[in-house]
Amino acid sequence: MAEAAAAADITASKPKVLIFSEVLPSFPGGDDAYRAYMRQNARFPEEAKTKKASGTVYVGFVVDEQGRIIDAEIVRGVGFGLDQEALRLIRLMPWWEPGTMAGKPVRVSRTLGIPFLFRARD
Repeated sequence: MAEAAAAADITASKPKVLIFSEVLPSFPGGDDAYRAYMRQNARFPEEAKTKKASGTVYVGFVVDEQGRIIDAEIVRGVGFGLDQEALRLIRLMPWWEPGTMAGKPVRVSRTLGIPFLFRARD
């Protein structure tokens, strides 16, 4: 019985993660700043260059009440080192503007598609 009570306490104290909020979490500076961050920080992995691989890696994560990105994971990957690069980019991002409900910051789950396009050099 004590184990069940302890498990209930842990579950009750774990913050709820929403899939939607009145104001969604956003990258600081908006979409233009997000695109600039990706251009400046993305590196095309050697394995993907060798295989001429392209595709979109979908990464799921939670933006917490302070705007930190936590629990990042691949939702749908491409392989060839692109999945690891997408996770690296997400984990290095600056803190986001948190989502809010009734004016209060909340944890919100997000999924981003990160496109990688192979371009042969002339």
